[in-house]
Amino acid sequence: MALYKRSGLSHIEFGTESFSDTQLKNYGKDFTFETALKTSEMALKHNIFYAHFMILGGYGETDRTLAETFENSKRLRYTVMFPFVGMRIYPGTELQKYAVRDGFISDNDDLIVPKFYISPNFNQETLKEKAKATGKAWVFTDELSEEAMQQFRIKRKKKGPVWEYLRKP
Repeated sequence: MALYKRSGLSHIEFGTESFSDTQLKNYGKDFTFETALKTSEMALKHNIFYAHFMILGGYGETDRTLAETFENSKRLRYTVMFPFVGMRIYPGTELQKYAVRDGFISDNDDLIVPKFYISPNFNQETLKEKAKATGKAWVFTDELSEEAMQQFRIKRKKKGPVWEYLRKP
């Protein structure tokens, strides 16, 4: 991280996907939440702004894994989480096989029109309120319009990422 900082890195966006170890395994990730936490702390130590991009409700997600993600998010300092609900299904992937098996798509769907796998095993209606209850900066895609972001840029006289101003301790 020190080398990144010396090379000019000022912002980093992690594709963490989940803060639940069980869910990280479901997503085929080879790291744990502790790894994500440690890496975040390294970025913070070197004054590198960081954010986490999340997939909530993807394959294998349950209310329990989601609760773990929200609880673990409280341990991250000065960051923003950008959650997306569900996982886009691409041809030739394991997710496509699961989606066919689980009846989300037919086996002859060419997936030219995007389709998303959303786990039926979690409560999507309470997602935002549970995220907000953590006291952390969870920014859902439908909450920030391009117009709002442009106004934010004008007020701050800033180019590049402006999400650093959305962070919470």
